[in-house]
Amino acid sequence: MKNSKKFLIYLLIIIISFVSADRLIQCSDAEVINKVIAIINDKIITYSDLMRMLYPLYMKLQKVYTREELKEKISEAREDVLNQLIENELILQEARKIEDLEISEKSVKEYVGGIIKNFPSKEVFVQNLEQEHMTMEEFEDSIRDQLLVKKLTEKEVAGRILITPKEIQEKYEKDKEKYKQAEESHVFHILIKKTGDIDKDSDQKKLLDDFSALIKDENDFTSYARKYSEGPNKDKGGDMGFLKRGTLLKELDTAIADLRAGEISEVVETDVGYHLLFLKARKKSEYIPISQIWDRIKNNLFQEKATAIRQTWIQELRNKAYIKIIDD
Repeated sequence: MKNSKKFLIYLLIIIISFVSADRLIQCSDAEVINKVIAIINDKIITYSDLMRMLYPLYMKLQKVYTREELKEKISEAREDVLNQLIENELILQEARKIEDLEISEKSVKEYVGGIIKNFPSKEVFVQNLEQEHMTMEEFEDSIRDQLLVKKLTEKEVAGRILITPKEIQEKYEKDKEKYKQAEESHVFHILIKKTGDIDKDSDQKKLLDDFSALIKDENDFTSYARKYSEGPNKDKGGDMGFLKRGTLLKELDTAIADLRAGEISEVVETDVGYHLLFLKARKKSEYIPISQIWDRIKNNLFQEKATAIRQTWIQELRNKAYIKIIDD
């Protein structure tokens, strides 16, 4: 019963955010929780239905926001959640009108079984249901309804969508700049930090000047980096991997831009210290081939069409339904 009580407490806290004090004085807890807030044809939606949907969001937000901020965030979410409840009910009512649209008992059992696996045992799961005053049969009915809503939505939305290769090609050309990969440089780096002492810092710079004259190739560079560098990639021989322009300090970016593959920079001074850079390779800026992002573009087109079709369908269901929102 402990979890059930906790849920009820949080439920009441959220409700208090929307119901005035004098209204609460006139009502019992049960009256507030069971207050009808919407009617969809012959179905009612209560505060309890709404707050049960808001509860997970409340639990997440209450860790981040103060009481007043939390009240505002929950208030913002309230309308969206209520609309979702109304839409689900409209779809469910529509689904129940279709004789050959059914959810098999096997599908329900399998879905419920997947949920039960998240609990230590079936017994513990049933205990949790009992704490929420729900039987296994009622829970399975709610799952059947969810699956029915999902099935009809897939039929009415996904079933109407067709994505052609021409559309994918056109979308790629239209958004081509989004798929342009920036130039990248494979850089190795040696850093000798400044000490704040002018004489010592002068010696530090001279040390790197000497390294620059001695280093002939990548192996030399990594050897010196492991031994002398004070940079974060010391243990990797100064290997920073492939970097986009703008990742490093401006002075370093400028120095790298002037290098060709296999070249070592002159000593570069920054506020941090003295740097020596080796460019191993450079990847030129290029567009990602459409073959590599074909499925991504197809999925994006599918989502765009699905959103538009679903909105139109839901509006059609709303237009032929009786919907009444009961204000506080």
